[in-house]
Amino acid sequence: MPVAPPSAAAAYRSEPGDVNVVWRRAAQYIIDTVVTGIAVAIVISLAFAVFVPLGIAPGQDGALAPWAAVLANTVFAVLAIALFLAYWALVPAMSVKGQTPGMMLMGIRIIRGDGSPVSGARHLVRVLMFIVDGLLYGLVGLVVILASDRNQRVGDMVADTLVVRTRD
Repeated sequence: MPVAPPSAAAAYRSEPGDVNVVWRRAAQYIIDTVVTGIAVAIVISLAFAVFVPLGIAPGQDGALAPWAAVLANTVFAVLAIALFLAYWALVPAMSVKGQTPGMMLMGIRIIRGDGSPVSGARHLVRVLMFIVDGLLYGLVGLVVILASDRNQRVGDMVADTLVVRTRD
């Protein structure tokens, strides 16, 4: 019986493709959280450097401008969310191997359940599910990873993704 040629998805699978990367994932999460935190801290500093002086400067009538504080908080919130989503969803979606910098350091990457590359929409779904996985300081995600057959957190299950080893 003739053997079918390997599919494109099979050719894309990482080697060795091991999903037993729980502690690598934990270390990667810490690394990427620190990087994200530094980026958000820079944005906060810039937002407050611009808007706080406006809030304490008296207007034409001598009154303070409280609208500036509200504007600073709004700008901060929008920029912080945008940075978070960009780092956790766009960076791996745009990288060749579906990795954040923390994943590159830890030798892991994200693939679909069938071994093919992950789309930007699936990365976004994974990130949005941090709301569930992050409950109790990430304990929910860790317990789900340890309890699932393919070491998937809720976000991985919903997006049909796997985190696999890329190197030893």
